[in-house]
Amino acid sequence: MSDPAHPKQTATLTELPMLSPHESLNLNAKRGLLAAVLGNPSTNAGLVSIYDVHEDCRHPVLQSTRPVARLGHESGFSPDGKTFWATGTALQSITAVDVTDPKQPHAVWQGDVTSHGMSLSADGNRAYIADPGGNMAILDVSEIQARKPDPQAREVSRLTWKSASIPQNAVPFSDHGKPYILEFDEYTQGTTSVGNRDVVGAGRIIDIGDEKSPRVISNLRLQVNQPADHAAASGDPGALSPVQGYAAHYCSLDRETDPTIAACSFIASGLRVFDITDLEHPKEIAYYVAPTQPRAENGLMASDFAMSKPAIVPARHEVWYSDGATGFYVLRISPEVWPSP
Repeated sequence: MSDPAHPKQTATLTELPMLSPHESLNLNAKRGLLAAVLGNPSTNAGLVSIYDVHEDCRHPVLQSTRPVARLGHESGFSPDGKTFWATGTALQSITAVDVTDPKQPHAVWQGDVTSHGMSLSADGNRAYIADPGGNMAILDVSEIQARKPDPQAREVSRLTWKSASIPQNAVPFSDHGKPYILEFDEYTQGTTSVGNRDVVGAGRIIDIGDEKSPRVISNLRLQVNQPADHAAASGDPGALSPVQGYAAHYCSLDRETDPTIAACSFIASGLRVFDITDLEHPKEIAYYVAPTQPRAENGLMASDFAMSKPAIVPARHEVWYSDGATGFYVLRISPEVWPSP
């Protein structure tokens, strides 16, 4: 990406967890470790691969591939880069893997906790768990972070919200010194065939200043995410599939401290960008809908299939993301709408 107008592929990672990482591919920039656990749409065996990219991220160097986790689907990484967390999603399973020596990873904790994606606090002592059952949990994992003998995790709180579908991940950030979570759900309540297919989870900002009583302060939604509008669009290309349609999948922030931008993949609605400088009143400022093509990935329905976690490059006002049917995109947002810090 040295020249963002001409991206160049430099390597292909062929270990099994890299060929099928599902949603677990995770980079710890501090230590330059790239890790993934073998995954699939449900859950898979806990085979973990770790690569070193700190010398040259264009050419990752394999450190190890070992069955050190119980199960795999998504993941988390402690900010200090010493613990890789593998989650099982479909089953109660989280494994904390010590990667202090990436050539000799080993499990230090196995938890019977249901978790889709998860993120860690800056000190590694709190885990923010997106429970696919429709809620977010905050876990005290300080004993695991401190490597105490026989460590235990303790639930601090658990929160649900209106229109919860399948929580995907929960990303911590701070604004003016106060802690918050950007949480986003995938799909709709009807995806699992037990709810209303027109109730879309989308995204939200959660105040965790009182971690025992977290509260939703705003939502990141599109007009088509409203039940009546969603029902009216139910015959559109891509909207017939319960795992596609006009719903959210992944969001990211431009930075962890005082962020100004949230970029989200909204599947058939493409990429959506929000100004979050006013956390209680986020507003959409930009979007990109890729040219549609009927591909196997989108069920030959000629719809967008934006599923990836976007990357934001604030210095260039760029957002990078990939569409499952048509490939990788580099977008530049007009300076007229990019918010000032």
